[in-house]
Amino acid sequence: MILNKYKKRYLITFLCVGILQIFASCKKDDKLLEINSDITTIIYMEANNNLRGEARKAIHELEGGLLNTKAKSNILVYIKDNDDIGYLLQIVANADPYRIVSDTIMSFPFYRKSDANQIREVLTYVDKRYNSETYNLVLWSHGTAWSPGADYLSPPKSKSFGEDRGQQIDIIALKDALPMHFNFIVFDACSMASIEVLYEFRDKADFIIASPTDILSDGFPYKAFISALSYPDRNSLIRIANSFFNYYDIQQGLYRSASVSVTDLSKLSKLASYLKLKSDHDRVYVTDGVQRLDFTPGFPVKLYDFSDFITKNFKQEDADAIRKLMDEAILYKNNTKEFLGNKIYKFSGITISCPLPDDPFYTYYSELSWNKDSFFLK
Repeated sequence: MILNKYKKRYLITFLCVGILQIFASCKKDDKLLEINSDITTIIYMEANNNLRGEARKAIHELEGGLLNTKAKSNILVYIKDNDDIGYLLQIVANADPYRIVSDTIMSFPFYRKSDANQIREVLTYVDKRYNSETYNLVLWSHGTAWSPGADYLSPPKSKSFGEDRGQQIDIIALKDALPMHFNFIVFDACSMASIEVLYEFRDKADFIIASPTDILSDGFPYKAFISALSYPDRNSLIRIANSFFNYYDIQQGLYRSASVSVTDLSKLSKLASYLKLKSDHDRVYVTDGVQRLDFTPGFPVKLYDFSDFITKNFKQEDADAIRKLMDEAILYKNNTKEFLGNKIYKFSGITISCPLPDDPFYTYYSELSWNKDSFFLK
């Protein structure tokens, strides 16, 4: 039995009352400390949901992490945790775990719940203000792989990125909202290391760090790797992912549950092209016995380990070639042997789905870039 209280974005570790007033009271200083850096990292928090306390904890970790690093880069947080205003903060070092001292750079009124246009507005403002050579992005909220937002269909209920009291953003709208290219994107949200998500963002970033399973409530341990945000090299990407894995691997019991991968998005086109050559629309894909990585009861889409799915559905020669291409794209992968009591026998770092024609999301899936380019489904 999987206990909901252990799920990422269900366990609140801080009671955050009046967080709106906390940010509103931050004095905007027109003489903000200018950090001489060509690298800017934006952590975009959709927290107008049951994540308010988790958002505050993450900001404290960022402030605390800056105390012990000499890295010089811009680290910004945009947090939306209420119905009226979102706040863009420039993170500054702070040892006080009960008070957020980061400077409020700008406030953004909004008129709809979770909205891709708001993401575009915030990121466009950041680009104009900082004009950095390199940008990194952390997308922080609920997540359910490629599953469309609740506007798409009412049943089944889904929690795609940015859940805001029943409103979500699907990955196509989210991808289209990103106004600049990123060195890397971190999804601090559940189940976003699916081939469908990764491929959709292949022109928006060089790399993606994400989990193919749920993420437990603590999320990514920002304090452990904050200095890595100042360096655009691959070793920094692996350090971020490895810090995430190590944080959970030393836990006890059900809390020892984690999976993560780093994907080079430039390698995915070859993978899609090869599958297109081998596609057979009359093929009936086998899913029985394939390693599942969706462990939440009622999860809106089925997630299969990519490698295990390929092994059971293609002849050995083709499966070997596909796995080789996939391994070239995966810079790093790691997982605990169990996730919330569910054994993981096969793990490639990426998931894939295979909705049947009677699936309510089948039509939506057929319009994803992955399906169009790989001819995976009819």
